[in-house]
Amino acid sequence: MAEKILVIGAGQMGAGIAQTAIVSGFTVYLTDALVSQRERGQQGIETRLSRLMDKGKITAEEKNHALDQLIVIDSLRGVSQVDLVIEAVVEQESVKRELFRDADQWFGAETIFASNTSSIAVTL
Repeated sequence: MAEKILVIGAGQMGAGIAQTAIVSGFTVYLTDALVSQRERGQQGIETRLSRLMDKGKITAEEKNHALDQLIVIDSLRGVSQVDLVIEAVVEQESVKRELFRDADQWFGAETIFASNTSSIAVTL
């Protein structure tokens, strides 16, 4: 079972994936090429968790524990020991292909790669 997850892309989908994973108890590294997107993604997660807490869906302790599981990073250096990599970058095939080509060099053979795409055919 994956314990450490890397989410590449901190937009709406990436931040949502990261939030779901941290609430489920996983350690998540979240990154994006844009500083502003990393900040917006992290802030969005914090805001949504606060709303869940205000509605009584999670406790303050659960919120804080989830946020402790979120590690926002500015580069992929030092995160080679993840079990699962989920890309949630812009819907441009060339960007996704380049990311997966590079990622093949960054991570071990046991790392699982996943793509979040709604409009690009995923083929071998």
